[in-house]
Amino acid sequence: ALHRFDPHLKRFQRFYLDTAPLKGNSPKKISSIAESHDGTLWLLISNYSGLGRFDKDSSTKIDLQPDTSAPPAVIDHFYDEALHLSSDNEGRLWLGTRNGLALFTPQTQQFKHINYDPNAPRSTLSVNHIRHEKDASTWLSTNNGLYQLNNNLQILQHFRAKKTLQNEQHQ
Repeated sequence: ALHRFDPHLKRFQRFYLDTAPLKGNSPKKISSIAESHDGTLWLLISNYSGLGRFDKDSSTKIDLQPDTSAPPAVIDHFYDEALHLSSDNEGRLWLGTRNGLALFTPQTQQFKHINYDPNAPRSTLSVNHIRHEKDASTWLSTNNGLYQLNNNLQILQHFRAKKTLQNEQHQ
């Protein structure tokens, strides 16, 4: 559920997920929230293949936007563990999961899965955090280091921690 505090009434209002279209018995929790330019709240929901959408001004419930960009087995695995959601200057939503990166464009209602580093092992594609800069570049914190991407999703820089005997002793 999503909660909103009303300071005038000094109480919380609760908004529930529409669980009817949600599959499986896995618990559904909101992992991350991002606000788009129009004030819509977008919710990254663990164990749900897509996004939740909440209009702060008119909604009474959370609407679901499923990702249908690939076969269900692929999609379900991708959203296995949702980690971070962020909105960029163009209004696109960036979804970071344990299994990679996806972009959602609200205007077209399209999801696109991004292989930001085809040379990286699949086990290192986890996107833990996303940060957008004023120059339209985007930073990804991953299990394979930090990536800086340009607006066309090309790698500008990639920083990896060097493993040394000293580093390994302090871990």
